[in-house]
Amino acid sequence: MRVSASAHTCANGGESMNDTLEINKPYIRLGDALKFAALCETGGEAKLAVQAGEVCVDGQVVHERGRKLTPGQVVTYKRKRITIVRGGAAPGQKGKP
Repeated sequence: MRVSASAHTCANGGESMNDTLEINKPYIRLGDALKFAALCETGGEAKLAVQAGEVCVDGQVVHERGRKLTPGQVVTYKRKRITIVRGGAAPGQKGKP
């Protein structure tokens, strides 16, 4: 998994971080993406954030922590944006996001 960052201006005029989360599978679940991208420290924190309606996928509020995310989708949480991208499998990383 690789995460890279660049500054991005939101539609509301505020600053947010725009990172990419590289996955080696066809999809990653929303809760896992929040953890792997370090937007949430634990699965419990991810669950609460999603249930509270604080997480958006492609601009829409999502209430399903297990939602499958595929390359090209954008997750927004606490003014941070993560774009899911397809990556190549690294040696010894089979089965990892």
